[in-house]
Amino acid sequence: MSKVFLLTVLLALIVTIPGLFVVDAAERPLLGAQVWIEPGQTPEQIDGWFRELANSHMPVARLFLMWTYLEPHLDQWDFSEYDEAFKAAEKYHVRIVATLTPSGRPHFAEAMALRVRVSCPSMPGNPRLRNT
Repeated sequence: MSKVFLLTVLLALIVTIPGLFVVDAAERPLLGAQVWIEPGQTPEQIDGWFRELANSHMPVARLFLMWTYLEPHLDQWDFSEYDEAFKAAEKYHVRIVATLTPSGRPHFAEAMALRVRVSCPSMPGNPRLRNT
């Protein structure tokens, strides 16, 4: 296991030990983790991550939704890559904070941007635009 994960689990245990802090549990900040879903990860792996969050008293997970996975083709949205994460979160009562992450444009968006630059040579930022 990575050092960061072990430190996160240790911090979660310290925060949740009864009587260690005077702060009421309802007033404590939420402690969670970031979850990255990549193609090829199994439902069992994903379930295990959310089970570990629940067992570590981490009631929240930040889930990055990658644009390239969500819209592989123009106007064709596909959330199936993330279905298992939402199922596991519901199963273990972990709340998800979903973050749309561009991480680069899908291939169709690159082609569209190129067409715009070619058809609009005076567009600011166009590498074909020259100061004369």
